[in-house]
Amino acid sequence: MNHPGYTLGNVIVGKYLQLFYRSQCIGLLRKGDIKAEVIFRSFGINKFYYYKIGSFYQRCKYIYKSIIILKDIKNVKKFCKIKLKKIDIGLTSYDTFMRYTRNPTSKKVNFKLILFFAEALYANDFFEKIFHNSNITKLVQSECQFIPLNILFQKALIKKKKIYAKFGKNKIFIRIFTNFNQRYKFRGTFSKDLFDEVFNRFKAKSIKIINRYYKKKIEKKFYGQEIEWQQSKLLAAKISNKKSLSKLNLCKMFNWNKKKKIATIFLHILIDGNYHYGRRNLFLDNYTWTKYTLETIKKIKNINWIIKQHPSEHFYNSKFDSSLLVKDLEKKYDHIRLFPENLNPISLTKFTDVIITSHGTVGVEYPAFGIPSIVAENSRFSNFGFTLVPKNIVEYKNLLKKTHKIKKLNKKKIEKAKVFLFIANILLMNKLSIIPDHTTSKLANENKFWYQSNQNLRKFNLNNDQFKIMLKKQLYLKLRHTVNFDLCSIKNKKLNDY
Repeated sequence: MNHPGYTLGNVIVGKYLQLFYRSQCIGLLRKGDIKAEVIFRSFGINKFYYYKIGSFYQRCKYIYKSIIILKDIKNVKKFCKIKLKKIDIGLTSYDTFMRYTRNPTSKKVNFKLILFFAEALYANDFFEKIFHNSNITKLVQSECQFIPLNILFQKALIKKKKIYAKFGKNKIFIRIFTNFNQRYKFRGTFSKDLFDEVFNRFKAKSIKIINRYYKKKIEKKFYGQEIEWQQSKLLAAKISNKKSLSKLNLCKMFNWNKKKKIATIFLHILIDGNYHYGRRNLFLDNYTWTKYTLETIKKIKNINWIIKQHPSEHFYNSKFDSSLLVKDLEKKYDHIRLFPENLNPISLTKFTDVIITSHGTVGVEYPAFGIPSIVAENSRFSNFGFTLVPKNIVEYKNLLKKTHKIKKLNKKKIEKAKVFLFIANILLMNKLSIIPDHTTSKLANENKFWYQSNQNLRKFNLNNDQFKIMLKKQLYLKLRHTVNFDLCSIKNKKLNDY
């Protein structure tokens, strides 16, 4: 990514690993990324590999190779299953196709898909040469989606290189990947061992802290997706001015029977995050899940349905606008309504009885309020005991039909959801002393970022840097994730939960 905070964070992680393991850092850059190279060189990194799409002749060669490989592949389902020496070429090509063409789905293989497949083939060969001709032992890589980054990620794991994946901006954690079977594991998916340790020993403390955390978010009139996806102060101001609404007033507005339960469906960004958690179990992509779910609820009239569009959908500018589909349903079905844009999303916790998501964070946030969640696909919280996860499409459809019968969560499940949120939002987050808080949007003030970074650097003390201290403990205890041990004292227990 072009924001310097991204590059700077990765370089700092790399330099700490260099310090701990007495190794040498080498930079891997997109050809022409001068800004990143200046940052790398300022840390004493002077050797580089440059990723660059090949010449016209090379492009034609890889397109020809792609056409030969794909000559008998007619549909996207088969396309997504294509592997090359275990590397999932087809799936990452389709994911990249959706993101950069803004087409949220496709049934047939077209020429644009072939072009992305050709680039994936090129990336596979490029990284094969790098690993073959060098003594690389570790890789620092934050993003692992799309071409070429997903190919690099898979290639490193198949070559048995450890990957240190950063997550966050100025408060971060490192997820350590150690084998190829983890290629579909999201950076933020922490282990059941860590969860059990915190739940059994620090439950009361962690629940108290996370309650305070969400109280602040609610007081600021932020909640869930909205706060995580705010792109600027301007948008933040718009969100804070939105009004809250009770169930009674909502039912009056929609002319609904107040005795009926209300289910809220949270839609996803259609062209991003389709394979955050690996291959999907039920649906090909976010669009397919959206279409199926909306088609299914047309006939389920024993409960009222609210459809909540993702707050950042318009930033991605998909060629399909899901809100138009919902508005069309509103004209025909009285029990289906689009969530009004002038309402604050915190209102949903007041009148929602069940929430439905493909794999989004709301699937754990709402259970923390006692509201059950149906989570259609794999997520980082699927196996922690507080969500309803269907095994197949038939089971998913039956859950939707019986949504009105789903009861509120019991105390233990609520506690599990809260402990999960404590670990994800607080326990894993360790402060990078040099990097200031920042947004990675196009509206970011880069001059302000560098000024604040410079101010932080003047105060920086290598021996007292929280992230450095916690990273060193993570490596010693063989932890999958960096943990803030100042909050939970599990310092001497080796979880070995890679």
